[in-house]
Amino acid sequence: MIVLQRELESDADAEANYHGPRRRVLSEYLDTLDRMHLDAFVYPAIQMPPVDETMPQENRLSEGPHSATSWVNMLGVPAVVVVGGFYKSGLPFGLEFSTRPWHDGDLLGIAYAWEQTTHHRRPPVLVEQGLLTDAP
Repeated sequence: MIVLQRELESDADAEANYHGPRRRVLSEYLDTLDRMHLDAFVYPAIQMPPVDETMPQENRLSEGPHSATSWVNMLGVPAVVVVGGFYKSGLPFGLEFSTRPWHDGDLLGIAYAWEQTTHHRRPPVLVEQGLLTDAP
């Protein structure tokens, strides 16, 4: 299957395939904030713990865990990830907050309040051995 790349500005189908769906999803996002009287949404930043970077990964650095939260980028709303807690292994897991377009200051205030209340944020522990010391 061949997929042709198109320029959004000159694509005759841009309204049907991009602008219209994006507007509808953003409208639903904002309507839900209004209907539920919410300042922001909060959800897991990733659905599984990351790989253990100290273990061999087929002689290369891991490409890392992939977030399931890029949808906020497509909507054009601000988002921030904070430490939500820790797995049994001690690795942190993230919570992502997102809110209305152009409400970045409110969002940072929410993230700051979370960090000040939970005290989950702490400096990382650097690895002495493992992949990071063998990286080219």
